[in-house]
Amino acid sequence: LKNISPIYLSSYCVDTCGYCQFSAKREDTQRTRLSLSQLEEEVSAVIAEGNHVIEFTLATDPDFTQNKLAEYIVKTKKLLRDREGSGILLCSDYLTTTAYQELTSAGLWGMVQWDETLDRGQYKKWHGQSPRKSNFEDRIDTHDRAMSAGLEIAAGCLFGLADFRYEVLMQISKARYLEQEYGKKPFVFGTPRIKSIGGMPLHPK
Repeated sequence: LKNISPIYLSSYCVDTCGYCQFSAKREDTQRTRLSLSQLEEEVSAVIAEGNHVIEFTLATDPDFTQNKLAEYIVKTKKLLRDREGSGILLCSDYLTTTAYQELTSAGLWGMVQWDETLDRGQYKKWHGQSPRKSNFEDRIDTHDRAMSAGLEIAAGCLFGLADFRYEVLMQISKARYLEQEYGKKPFVFGTPRIKSIGGMPLHPK
């Protein structure tokens, strides 16, 4: 796959991650949710540019239920018309295995999750007060649930929240485990960004 085009479905969020522009605590963030008609405009514009891999990206927005996500996936799949090399990815709040199975049936091809950090202590520091993301185990096991549902996965970490050396080794270990467990590697292995965002400093190293 190449030319993955992210489309942000929502900037609403219930979580309070201190480094994130979407944090529920950030009063200066403009909040929006794409309607189905707006989604069609966005996807059509991406396709017109020759990009056929769409990544739905959204924060922890309770309004985007499993059924609503399925509706958006079905709409996008119709617009893509099974073009060669096309696919739909989801970068969202963690879901259950059953939810991933149903979204796969709707046309989802893969799941993207950048582990914030695999350092349990640092994870608690950054996310311990978040109503949804505070559950470390449920968050880091997302790749397992997605792959057991038949999805391809993108894996990696968000550098800056813990010691980068620890993060790299843990991500390599996790990728090896996933390959042993499910017979295939992550199709992307990386990090979403290395710069600070929203004026929030990250790990100095």
